[in-house]
Amino acid sequence: YALDLKSNRKCFESNYCDYDDNFRLVREKGNKNGDPNSQIYLLRDKFQFYRYLHDNHIPTPKVIAFIKNGKIYDCNLNSISLDYLKKYDSFFVKDNNGECGSYVKKIKSKNELNELLNLKGEYICQLPVNQEPYLCKLNQNSINTIRMVTIRNSCGEVAVLSAVLRVGTNK
Repeated sequence: YALDLKSNRKCFESNYCDYDDNFRLVREKGNKNGDPNSQIYLLRDKFQFYRYLHDNHIPTPKVIAFIKNGKIYDCNLNSISLDYLKKYDSFFVKDNNGECGSYVKKIKSKNELNELLNLKGEYICQLPVNQEPYLCKLNQNSINTIRMVTIRNSCGEVAVLSAVLRVGTNK
């Protein structure tokens, strides 16, 4: 998405932000300010990132609801009732700004739905995904992912700079 570029200039080499102490300070400031024009905000806010991907027809796990301080909304931020979620057999509730699985809860029964009304903060409700069988063998209790860092040069070619396999540690 070129969210690490300083501007729209053609030459990538003079445009790239190195990951140093200053970059981390700027990133953390952006994480806290909630500025909807911030590229950091887009990456940190799971709901906004989902909407961005969905609107650009990029496949992503489906978000079925957004929760803010116990109030439930659809993806267009229209208020909905708890009954709307009863049609799903199971789904995950995730802290909207969490990372590394800081708050992820699987809702497996209708009896657990009332807990959602007591949540403080922002959360997304997301449908489960099925991972590839070979990744499932590593840990069947989590979604194991391969994260790739890519770069696009001035000729428009994309190259993989690095890749990391992320595997869950807990049930």
